[in-house]
Amino acid sequence: KDSLQPKLHTEKPAMKKFFTILSAFALTALAAQAQTIIANWTFEPDPLPINVTNSAIGPFSPAVGSGSVTGLHAVTNTVWSSPSGNGSSNSLSVNNWTTGDYFQFQFSTLTFSNIGMTWSQTRSGTGPTNFSLSYSTDGTAFTTFTNYSVAQVSWNSTSNNIAAIFTADFATTTSIDNQVDVYFRLVSEQTAASGGTGRVDDITITGVPEPSTYAMLALAGAGFAGYVIRRRRR
Repeated sequence: KDSLQPKLHTEKPAMKKFFTILSAFALTALAAQAQTIIANWTFEPDPLPINVTNSAIGPFSPAVGSGSVTGLHAVTNTVWSSPSGNGSSNSLSVNNWTTGDYFQFQFSTLTFSNIGMTWSQTRSGTGPTNFSLSYSTDGTAFTTFTNYSVAQVSWNSTSNNIAAIFTADFATTTSIDNQVDVYFRLVSEQTAASGGTGRVDDITITGVPEPSTYAMLALAGAGFAGYVIRRRRR
């Protein structure tokens, strides 16, 4: 009976260590299942030329992640500018809106699913109100995800106005999961007054890592914990 006691005293701390390490890796795996930022455009510091007259603008890289933002209008004397954002110094603003004009955001969802998007958007008094959000995996064939309205909301560089923030949940749109390229467009569904402007800021694309990613983390954690126990027994 006494001969068993040394064995028990050495195994209990080892098992405790095992479960502590395993729990840490399990928590890491669970954290990986949370929404993760894929790309974020803040237009800070200012990457945008001021008062550029052209039908197109961009591409501009995101502040976080990889991808590009571009814009396209039918009218060639369209003016692109970067006035105050929604609680930041800069945004992307443009006038001369006609039906079909858009802001476009391109990024990759490789190893991600449950894609989401948040963005800030406002307009001037005569800017476009009606928009649609569409998506594509080839940049050519787009599918409308939803239609929405943009209110005239004041922005400044110091305070964030939550009334101008939009969200879209693409969790059930599995066709854009784990893709090399995904494109989102904010498309005007009306022709506005030529001087009317539409403005966007702080566009954030998020996703959840694919199950294989966090499953590998959990397996790695179990393997490492086992290795630690074996080392302690020697």
